[in-house]
Amino acid sequence: GPRLVAEWSWAGLAVAGPDAEAIARGWFRALEALAAHAARPDAGGFTPSDLELVEGLGQDEIDEFENEFTHEWGDDG
Repeated sequence: GPRLVAEWSWAGLAVAGPDAEAIARGWFRALEALAAHAARPDAGGFTPSDLELVEGLGQDEIDEFENEFTHEWGDDG
């Protein structure tokens, strides 16, 4: 499947090696958490930028539509 590769470099005089490694580990933990969340069946949904052709539609209205249609048709919509 898809794979993300990162190569880290830093200014050694400004950031100590162990500090850069800690930042990198935190970055990878955050990515792992995002990937785990994205894999959940309840993750995702539309945002106003997904529906730009519908002028003036806010996130609250989108959430209401999604809730209504999920309730009406189930998760398989």
